[in-house]
Amino acid sequence: MDRQRYISVPKSKKAMQAYDLGEEMPEEMVEWKLKESEFNILYNNGVFQQLNKACDVIIDDFESEVIDAEGLSTAEIVILKLQESFNNKEIEHLYNLILEAIRNETLIAFDF
Repeated sequence: MDRQRYISVPKSKKAMQAYDLGEEMPEEMVEWKLKESEFNILYNNGVFQQLNKACDVIIDDFESEVIDAEGLSTAEIVILKLQESFNNKEIEHLYNLILEAIRNETLIAFDF
């Protein structure tokens, strides 16, 4: 059975505030429930390690972490560089979530 791991983006600032309080509603979030294989692809391609280093966060298994609006442009650059090296649908999906967070002026949350 797969563990529940989510990467989420609030659709609005109001949804972001609800997320911060643990009161978010599913319809207020763009969520990606990662399968074990998807998590492993991101992990083994160094995605989380690169984001940790560049954005000064700790994205790891059994952790919850957020990249806020200020760190999203840095995260976008990191993922673009990784896409050049590892062109796969998992990195592309994460990139699209980062773009969604930038458009919404919110955050991206990693709940593992």
